[in-house]
Amino acid sequence: MYLWYEMRLLHHGFCAFLLFAGAAGAQTTKIDLGNQARNVDFSSASSTKPFQTGAALPAACSAGQAYFLTAAPTGQNLYLCTAANTWSLQAPAIAGLLNTTLTGSQVLTIGASCSASMPCNARVGGEVYSITASSTVTISGGPLTARIYISDGSDGAPAGTLKVRNSAASGIGCSTGCTVENSQASFPGMSIPLALWNGSNPGSWDASGTNLQARLSTKPSVTAGTGISVMQGDSDLVAIDPTMVPQKFAGSGPPGTLAGTLGDFYTDVTADVLYVCKNTAGCSLGSDWMAAVSGPAGPTGPQGPTGPQGPVGPTGPSGSAWEVSAGANAIPTGSGSGDFPLFTMTVPAIPAGRCLLMTINFGWIGADASYRITYGGTAFLTEPSDYNNVRQLLGWSLCNASGSQSSQFVVNGIYTMNGATSTSLTVASALSVDASQAQTFSIIGSAGQWSQVAISSVLVSIP
Repeated sequence: MYLWYEMRLLHHGFCAFLLFAGAAGAQTTKIDLGNQARNVDFSSASSTKPFQTGAALPAACSAGQAYFLTAAPTGQNLYLCTAANTWSLQAPAIAGLLNTTLTGSQVLTIGASCSASMPCNARVGGEVYSITASSTVTISGGPLTARIYISDGSDGAPAGTLKVRNSAASGIGCSTGCTVENSQASFPGMSIPLALWNGSNPGSWDASGTNLQARLSTKPSVTAGTGISVMQGDSDLVAIDPTMVPQKFAGSGPPGTLAGTLGDFYTDVTADVLYVCKNTAGCSLGSDWMAAVSGPAGPTGPQGPTGPQGPVGPTGPSGSAWEVSAGANAIPTGSGSGDFPLFTMTVPAIPAGRCLLMTINFGWIGADASYRITYGGTAFLTEPSDYNNVRQLLGWSLCNASGSQSSQFVVNGIYTMNGATSTSLTVASALSVDASQAQTFSIIGSAGQWSQVAISSVLVSIP
């Protein structure tokens, strides 16, 4: 009986084991290393990857997280989240290096290792400037390029200032300790470049930039040459060598006690006298300066032989003249009331700088008669009808002063009436006439009632 009971227990136990084994085979159990493991040792594991990896830092993180930034330069890949959403590069702190690192998708940190106990030093000229705290550069726009440098003073900022030049008009902010200059696409003058970082996408920095600071450096020195002296120092001073290159001075009156070296010149601008420093030890007294006075003229030398005749010059322009007389061309006498033509001719273009000359001899101007003279259709001289039975001689010139179209023509006249100068003629002071074209010259008579005007001769010329 006991044997049968034990066999029943063994049977039930075996069945329970099979049920447990079947349930275990139906699913995989995952172990929580943080709560279930003790004394974890991965030294025998074929490989381990304890960090998150990626080409860009996550925007959010909590203190204690670690991240391996695959896009960063070698040695600057490991970041720890030191505060909420704040990544810090885990790199050895080296005094004197102003490294620029990416500490967030929108934040660059300059000189993360700089402190009062371990300052980052930079020499500008003869001065050494210490940076004892880090600064951050935040991007909010783009695309853009940030150029981070220490100013030498050539950009208007005090020497030693930490600055960021932004290639865009905006989109960069800087924390206390640095300043931003927008719309600049290069490093200035003799500044000390620290880093160049792009923000290819608006509102975020690229995963990596270029650190440019030098570990050790020296400045080149200028070498002196003939007439050039160099005084080496924090900033080399280059100047002319006054013992080799004469200097020039000027003033009113003699040089007096002006200091100079042998060969220097001084000009008295009042008396137009040139002085030269003659003292080999230098000039400091009036007697050290010698006035350069011209000597007496030498005797006239013998006359040289006559040279060959030069080439004949070009022939000058020929003048043109037209003359009409009563006898030769039978100029009619105009008469009647109202306007009546007396004389018309076409005058060629007047060349630049030359004048059209004309002389008209009126044999008779009857009572109540008048006349006007036109050039290119524009009247420039008018005789009023206030004479009675007179003779008149008229001379005038029309000059092309500028030589261009619509040039102003200066009109000058000389007129006599019965041998005395006439003062009643109305003459235009200037005409706007196209000098490049031939123009019509006309004399037109006029009378309020029947009258008569006779012309004895007309002489027109362009000398």
